[in-house]
Amino acid sequence: MTSIETLVPERLWQAIQPLLPTPPPRYGGRPRVDDRAALAGIVYQLRTGIPWRLLPTRQLGCGSPVTCWRRLRDWQ
Repeated sequence: MTSIETLVPERLWQAIQPLLPTPPPRYGGRPRVDDRAALAGIVYQLRTGIPWRLLPTRQLGCGSPVTCWRRLRDWQ
């Protein structure tokens, strides 16, 4: 299985992280999924072309397919 470090190597993450917007403040609810994990889910989906609903979220630790999709939408 593919890991976060394989999908988003440290060098790539260092280049992308400063470009991401600051997350909005949270007032309760679930903890926010790490940006790097969400990015790994996005990269996995783009590389494989699978439907979002089939994203292997447990293996990637990226929350849910909807979380990754929304993060991509928000970052665009």
